[in-house]
Amino acid sequence: MRGVFQSRIIVLALLALISAGAVALFATFGHLNILRASLALAAALVVCFVFSFINLRHAGLALAVALAPVPGLIAAASLGGTVEVLTLVYLTGFAIALFLADDIGLRVVAGSGAADAAVLTLEENGAASGAAVIVASAFAALLLFAGHHARAPLVAVLAEFAAGASALLVLPYAASLLPFSEDFVGRANRLRELRERRLENIAAVTEPRWGWSLTGIGVVFLALAFFGSRSLHATSAVAHVALEIWLVAAVVTAGAALAATRDWRRSLSVLVALGLAALIGCWGYARAGVALDVASWLALMQALAFGAATILLVANSARPDGDENTTAASVRSLLGKTSAAATSSACAMAVLLGLSVGIGVVAIALAATVFFAGIGAVLLQPALTIAIETVAPRRSAIEARYRVN
Repeated sequence: MRGVFQSRIIVLALLALISAGAVALFATFGHLNILRASLALAAALVVCFVFSFINLRHAGLALAVALAPVPGLIAAASLGGTVEVLTLVYLTGFAIALFLADDIGLRVVAGSGAADAAVLTLEENGAASGAAVIVASAFAALLLFAGHHARAPLVAVLAEFAAGASALLVLPYAASLLPFSEDFVGRANRLRELRERRLENIAAVTEPRWGWSLTGIGVVFLALAFFGSRSLHATSAVAHVALEIWLVAAVVTAGAALAATRDWRRSLSVLVALGLAALIGCWGYARAGVALDVASWLALMQALAFGAATILLVANSARPDGDENTTAASVRSLLGKTSAAATSSACAMAVLLGLSVGIGVVAIALAATVFFAGIGAVLLQPALTIAIETVAPRRSAIEARYRVN
């Protein structure tokens, strides 16, 4: 894998891909769509760069995070698609790139070289990032069965996969070529210490008593969102397959979480946390009086794809190593990944609220979905995992408790 980072052929291939995609983009869209797409993408890039720099404190790495999904996005844009679909696709790729960059930055601060940090990050997070890409693509693919208007979901499937894969491949390679000075190490160390002091209270959710309390709060929100979303109206084109699509989406999420974390407890908590975000989105649609047709359902699925990527990557970082218990791994995850989850969620909310000019109340409902996905990643998912572990503890925890050899 190290040889990949020494090759310059990838850079030439990406430049060719960007050029071909740009030509196809201008050949496909009309002038008005080109202008609107360019403005939306430029605004998203600026917002994501600013938030990434605040989180990473490295201008080059922040720029790489903002640009990493773009090659795949431009290539997918050549197939057509609305500005809203492509913007939501970009946010999923951005979340994957930000988590990878955050981990690379931490490894560089710990003393690794840039190339070694990129390789180790891919080894540890590559499976979870790949699972996030697959889930994001699968969510959009499920809507191919929701009626005869299959072009928009098909474009979204290809775009989700292209942007996610682009972020997964481009970001580590770009980071391996960047210089990391002593000033960056000092800034990053000070920032990490500041985060740890501020996150001491959040880490309390990994204690069983607080985990159970937060789980109870999550159950209350689940009940409210469930009954609130029952008034959501679905068009005839999607009503007959709605239940089947949600069930398959749940199976896909659980399977991806199990493959990434290798822990059924954490996989169940990922599923519940994402389910809360889905119900919140449906509740928002119901309150706004938006009918669930293929277009609105696709937007919700893409927002959930972003949420799935965020929750999966946080859960993967909390995977116990060796004899380490889940509580210790969860504390490490919250202290190390809360900033990435919060930053990506804040960027997504800002971009979606900016889109509200074009798509109105739907953007607000999607922003609420993203917000609760971020809450689920940072608070509900770890708390629910700890609550489950108190009922069904891991074997290593039982052996440590009773000193079984």
